[in-house]
Amino acid sequence: MTAKVSYQNWRTQRPAPAEEYGKQMNGEPVWLTPVFPFRLDTALHGDREIAQNSYNYCMKERPDVFRPFKLGNPPYYTSYSGWQYGGMAAALLELTEGEKIHLLPAWTKGWDVSFRLYAPRNTVVTCVYRNGAVEQLCVEPPERAKDVVMPQ
Repeated sequence: MTAKVSYQNWRTQRPAPAEEYGKQMNGEPVWLTPVFPFRLDTALHGDREIAQNSYNYCMKERPDVFRPFKLGNPPYYTSYSGWQYGGMAAALLELTEGEKIHLLPAWTKGWDVSFRLYAPRNTVVTCVYRNGAVEQLCVEPPERAKDVVMPQ
């Protein structure tokens, strides 16, 4: 069971990663473990508000968690040189960046793909991408097509 504690800067509750712990030795935000990998608090179940408070705490109040590792620093230097899961936590909490749907923003042009994307606001995007170009694109409902940002 996750302990709930009050955090005065946010004036909200968030999970406590442990009753007590020493110096953090890696950059993985332990406050997000109820969201990922354990999925106790997500958009679908659990206490979403507490999970979002934890996400906000990690992203806004703990810049040391996302500090790059620099050669020459001691092993106990807190950095983000390890594997990160902030993006997955944001997705599980349905934290989106506005109304835009960025289609294949970092896709390699030489890779062909066909997919169906279930996006916010009951939107379904079906796409076929071949030879570096979009061959087919269907957006339902059609009025959401204006929000689709195509690859350059």
